[in-house]
Amino acid sequence: MRKTAIISVAAVLLLLVFALPSYSSPPEAKRILSLVDYIGGDYRNAVSGGKVINDGEYSEMMEFSSEVGGLFADMEKESGDSAGLGPDLAKLSGLINDKADPAEVEKLSTSIKSKIITAYNIVPHPPEPPSIANGEAFYNAQCSLCHGMTGAGDGPVASGLNPAPANFIDPEVSSVLSPFKVYNTMYYGIAGTGMPSFPKLSEEEKWDVA
Repeated sequence: MRKTAIISVAAVLLLLVFALPSYSSPPEAKRILSLVDYIGGDYRNAVSGGKVINDGEYSEMMEFSSEVGGLFADMEKESGDSAGLGPDLAKLSGLINDKADPAEVEKLSTSIKSKIITAYNIVPHPPEPPSIANGEAFYNAQCSLCHGMTGAGDGPVASGLNPAPANFIDPEVSSVLSPFKVYNTMYYGIAGTGMPSFPKLSEEEKWDVA
């Protein structure tokens, strides 16, 4: 029942935006957007009350922040900083280094994402309506091995993974999850975890799953 509700809500959210046009955008901008989105949603799992509560998660935040800095430097060298991201990205890095409050990191991440989407014409939805049936079939055959049939992170190989697979039915996880974030995770994977990228899937198939 809960799984059906999650699928239905995701479908409605996606279908509402298909009338919007699509544009090309720099690959660095897309990757920066993906990383900042991940930082904004997962930093809360790394820091609380000015202290690191999960060494692995905090290390991941530091790595992602460093990668963002490198990508931005490359993009700025090639095409400038039309979105005015430099100061915000520097501030985000500083907040992570200082173990700032998660709410502050999330707020700044949201602002950065908005600037990137606007400046680089990134459209965070599929060009055509996805096939929920195809996505569910792929999830059941592949994703469920780690994330479980209901999304609870309790698949048959989950116990051997560190960090553990995401529990999609945990309110704290689902509250920061979006089809665009799932798509990016499937596109890039997450280094240092059991989450691979899926280069053999077409763009349409990735969106079907997302």
